[in-house]
Amino acid sequence: LRQVRWARFKVNWPCWDRDFVTFTTARKTSEYVALVSRSIQHADVPPKPDCVRGSILGSGYVVRPHPADPSKSRVVFIVQVDPKGWIPAALSNRAAWKQGSKIARVRDYLEQLNKQITS
Repeated sequence: LRQVRWARFKVNWPCWDRDFVTFTTARKTSEYVALVSRSIQHADVPPKPDCVRGSILGSGYVVRPHPADPSKSRVVFIVQVDPKGWIPAALSNRAAWKQGSKIARVRDYLEQLNKQITS
């Protein structure tokens, strides 16, 4: 699977919203599923005048079955983001802290991805 994705993130005043255009690819083996993304420029998604275009230098998830219980998974997530422009450290740190809570969205995405790969 290879996708170009766009996401916009609301940021509190006095900062501007951030948006990101990423290229995401997925790989599924018998041992793991990996999703890897990085920012790209894409003609179909030009910068918005009311947003700061951030950059994802690298992002990825690796999901493996839990060795003691195959009905569960172990997830490793890594991301390096440059939000560009000015943003207070407190806002940036709060956004980073929330990333772990996004795992349900990752699960849903992987289930959808699995259906696409197997069909």
